Amino acid sequence: MYYKYVSLETSKLILKNKTLKITNPTTFNDPFDCNFPGFTKNKKFITDKIDVILKKCIKSMGIHPPKEEYKRLRDDLISDAPHFIHLMEELIEGIRDDWDEIISHYRILCLTESQDNILMWSHYADQHNGVVLGFDFSHDKAFNKIQPVKYDKDDQSINQYMDVFVSSMINHAFKNEIEGRENDLDEDLITQRFVDGLSRFFFIKKYIWSYEKEHRLVVKDVPADINYMTFKSSSLKSVTFGVKIDVKDRENYKKLALEMYPNLSFNQASKLKGQLTIECL
Repeated sequence: MYYKYVSLETSKLILKNKTLKITNPTTFNDPFDCNFPGFTKNKKFITDKIDVILKKCIKSMGIHPPKEEYKRLRDDLISDAPHFIHLMEELIEGIRDDWDEIISHYRILCLTESQDNILMWSHYADQHNGVVLGFDFSHDKAFNKIQPVKYDKDDQSINQYMDVFVSSMINHAFKNEIEGRENDLDEDLITQRFVDGLSRFFFIKKYIWSYEKEHRLVVKDVPADINYMTFKSSSLKSVTFGVKIDVKDRENYKKLALEMYPNLSFNQASKLKGQLTIECL
């Protein structure tokens, strides 16, 4: 189950329209969310990887070059290291400069695996006057790529990604050397491949947010005027009312909700001995 903390009025719109808001990440409240990650690699990082990558390439291609030929190939690739570094630096700085424009073409649905978090009730559910909606998207293909967020104290994600990215560049250059072709790195193609892999960074947040236990759906290439996704009625399973909900408002809400979702279940959050508890209604 995935949960969404919302105000009472917002939840009524969600139930009525059968839609969930997908947010442009440039408008997130936290300006560090989806921020472009740091990068600390240097020339030594490239040269250190060349031997490892060369050996993998040679093994995969089933060739056995003499030591002199291996050394020549290695030296040629090392001589290209400054070009790799320059290309990476230009690529990363260009993407960093255009980051907000790049991520503005994505939309993100934010959910959580927990419905009993006191802080989230306070922050997102109108200070316990709202509700938590429970969803099961098992049979709703539009939501089948929801993934958990990773919380890092020291975000090394860009460096890890660059390991793979640089390896592919060196692998490409090596195959050109073996086959006697000019080293023809297509910078536009490389840039596009790099950007295509950036969606992983939407699933990384600073460790301070780990209490949210967040899960996200990231949607790419969304038109500027699209900010909602439609869900199947069967996907909405439960509504949990906040501690401070007015009883009359709750009963009216239940009556309206059951007209649209006859199989919906309801829960009530309560304060019991200083703890938040949730019970079925």
